Amino acid sequence: MKIKNKQKTIDEICSGIYGVLEDKNLKKADCYTLLADLNAAMYSKIDFIQLNQLCEIILKIAKTKNRAIRFVESSLWDEIPHLLYNLIDNYDLDLDEEEELKPDVKYSNEAKKMLSRLLQLSYEALSLNDDKSKAGEVRREGALKLISELVEYYIVPESKALFLNSLKSSNKREQYFALIGLQNYYAACDEKIDADLIENLANLFDVTDDDSIASTCLQIKVNAG
Repeated sequence: MKIKNKQKTIDEICSGIYGVLEDKNLKKADCYTLLADLNAAMYSKIDFIQLNQLCEIILKIAKTKNRAIRFVESSLWDEIPHLLYNLIDNYDLDLDEEEELKPDVKYSNEAKKMLSRLLQLSYEALSLNDDKSKAGEVRREGALKLISELVEYYIVPESKALFLNSLKSSNKREQYFALIGLQNYYAACDEKIDADLIENLANLFDVTDDDSIASTCLQIKVNAG
């Protein structure tokens, strides 16, 4: 009779990632096993301590020189946005677009406190030196994608400035998620779009060869009236 493997906890997965970071003879099979465990854990109920462990390990990976761990970092950023839906499903989360969400605040609502920690992770990732590496691009894309989803549910005070800054990026994926963030931002508020942004969107529309970027430029203007 085949015994079913017990699902690993976030604690065990983070310990495994620390082990991988210290392993000089890294085997890709070990990384793939970690990713499979992570995939399963992301859809189970997690608490703030576990979430904080994940955030800390993501930043530790970002600062390491171990190139073999890069695809683990990329997969982590792919999974992070799923935590938003995990929290909605598993906690009593009252989503209100008029409510403010700030980074690294210990809110009384457990789920909102965890969203605040995820927002802080995104801010920290965006504050790291933009070295134009592939890993750096993935990091910035993932952070912007998460913030762009959070502004659909909360007022995130610094979000607009972050999106505008990333419109200047040469990375099309970063530009795209910055535009999605602005699209969601203007859809959720009554703020009038300013002339400078209209001009920037028009210039971006004229030079881009990416249909998704072009269509999002137009949608932002529609959302802003």
